[in-house]
Amino acid sequence: MLINAHDHMESYGDQLPRALNIIEEKEILTLGVSMDPASYDRLKDLARDHALIKKGFGIHPWMVRPDTSLEGLEPYLDDCDFIGEIGLDRVWAPPESRLPDQIRILRFFLDEAKKRSLTVNLHTKGCEKEVLDEVRRADVPSPLIHWYSGPLDLVPAYLDLGAYFTISSDFMDSQLTRDLVAMVPMDRILTETDGPGSLEWVRGEYGWPDLVEDILDFLAKEKGKERDEVEAMVEANFWRCFQGSQRNHSLTETK
Repeated sequence: MLINAHDHMESYGDQLPRALNIIEEKEILTLGVSMDPASYDRLKDLARDHALIKKGFGIHPWMVRPDTSLEGLEPYLDDCDFIGEIGLDRVWAPPESRLPDQIRILRFFLDEAKKRSLTVNLHTKGCEKEVLDEVRRADVPSPLIHWYSGPLDLVPAYLDLGAYFTISSDFMDSQLTRDLVAMVPMDRILTETDGPGSLEWVRGEYGWPDLVEDILDFLAKEKGKERDEVEAMVEANFWRCFQGSQRNHSLTETK
């Protein structure tokens, strides 16, 4: 089974039917992340009809404002398969999304993840040390680090906390990603697309869900392994990453 460990389903827009066809035809187990409660509601409706799509609930750091409320989120936390996308961002977040407010929101979700034994899908842009400290404080199970592009000297500390790292759309263009792949053991790597816009941002090409196949080819070359072996390892990594979740039954039903 192919793994897409981070995708923004709503970003496909009117191309969503084609994306869904690819997911079904290629059997791509897809972690759909949300940006806020409204996007989770749309994702929930989609996942109801597509068993390969698993739903993550979170408030993305770009969506955080000083008045962002944490009231009334219990039904979402009770329903989601994992928590995400959450995290911190001091590079791309709008000015109104201030870091102290982002930290307040992140701590809430990390504490909920710990309490509920849910895996978290983390955004770390420009705040890699702060996110590391918050993950260590909360002691969440098997944190999933989405498209890491920070200092490589922090990677061993993340690995010590049991973290997994996704490799995303910049795999052909980024020396940092190659260095990250060299540093992270194969048993801690997952594949992702980050939605159709990420490859457009990197290379000007629309990103479909089966981009994960190209990432597998890249990983096989970089790690000196056969493609089938790498595909099997990434799938095994996924199940291991989520084995501590109290709701992994909803994921393993697909297996």
